[in-house]
Amino acid sequence: MGTYKQGIYGPYSGRVGNVIGSFWKGRCIMRIRAASHTDANTIPQQIQRMKWKLVSAFVKANSKLVKLGFGAADATLTAFNSAMKFNLPEAITGTFPELKLELSQATLAMGNLLPVEGALMSSTVGNTLQVDWADNTNNVDAFEDDNLMIAVIDTATGEVMHFSGYSRMDETATLTLSENWASRTVNAIGFFLKAGLTEVNSRDQVSNSVFMGSATVA
Repeated sequence: MGTYKQGIYGPYSGRVGNVIGSFWKGRCIMRIRAASHTDANTIPQQIQRMKWKLVSAFVKANSKLVKLGFGAADATLTAFNSAMKFNLPEAITGTFPELKLELSQATLAMGNLLPVEGALMSSTVGNTLQVDWADNTNNVDAFEDDNLMIAVIDTATGEVMHFSGYSRMDETATLTLSENWASRTVNAIGFFLKAGLTEVNSRDQVSNSVFMGSATVA
C-alpha cells in the first residue's frame, strides 16, 4: 500500500484495474488488489494466524478500553490496529502449537500519564474483588481525579468485565462481579484516563496500562 498527495491525475476513490484508491484520515491511499493464491498453510502461517487469533480476541473483548487507551498511540493507525501492532510481538508466549496470550504482558493503553503503581488484588468476599493502588499524584503527569479504568479478565474463557469511576486518590476499589464468576481465576489490567474524557486525542490524556494482579474469585 502507498500514500500519495497527488495521483497521476489527482486523488481518486474506487478501483481502476487492480489499483484501488481511497481516502483515510485525510490521506490519499492507493493499494494493489490482492491476487488470488493457493494457501499452502505452512507452519509459519499457522503460527501467525494463531497469534493473530489470540491477540484479536483480547483486543475485541476490550474494544471500549482499547479505543481510549490506544486512541492517540499512533496517528496513522486506528486504536484497534495500534493495539494489535503492539501486542502481537509482546503478549504471546509458548511454543507452537501451545501458544497463549500472557495477560501480564498484554497492553490496553499507551500514554504519558503516570501509570498505576503499587497495585494489589485479592478476593475474600463472595463475587467481589478488592483492588488497591498507591496515590502517586504529583500534579504534573498524575492528577488526583484521574479516572482508573479496569478490565477484569477470566483467564480460562477470555470473558471480561470493565469498571471505572475510581480516581487516582481513592487508592482502593471493591469490584462486584457476576454471580457465575465465583471460583474463577481472573486477572486485572488498569490504566488512568484524564477525568471527564470520553475520547482520547493526546497521549498526555492517558497512561500506559499495568497488570494489576491475579486472584481466584471467592
